[in-house]
This record gives sequence, structure tokens and C-alpha cells, in this order.
Amino acid sequence: MEKPLVYAKVGITYEKLVSDTFDAILNRGNYSLAFDLNARLIDAQSDAAAFLVLLDFVDIFIE
Repeated sequence: MEKPLVYAKVGITYEKLVSDTFDAILNRGNYSLAFDLNARLIDAQSDAAAFLVLLDFVDIFIE
């Protein structure tokens, strides 16, 4: 299955990006993937590692 696409503008906060990622996943009805993402974000050791986790779940288009 193709990863959802999240649109972001330069200067977006990390929290907004995470929220948009969850929205994109949940809009597809993929609740188990959202739970998996949540678990992996909790386990991430840094914001940089968490960002890489996000890229495993969605594609991000930055304007």
C-alpha cells in the first residue's frame, strides 16, 4: 500500500507534523498503523530519530 502524503510548509512545528501524520493515516482507516506509529514515536530517542520514524509511515511534501 502506498504511503499517505502529508503537506507541510517551511517552519511547521514538529507537533503539527506529527498530528498531520496521524490524521493522514487515520483518514485511511488504518488504526493499527497509527498505534504502531505511536509506539515507535514513544521509543524514539530524539526528535531527529522521531522524524525518521515519520518518514517510514508517510511521504512529506514541503512547500
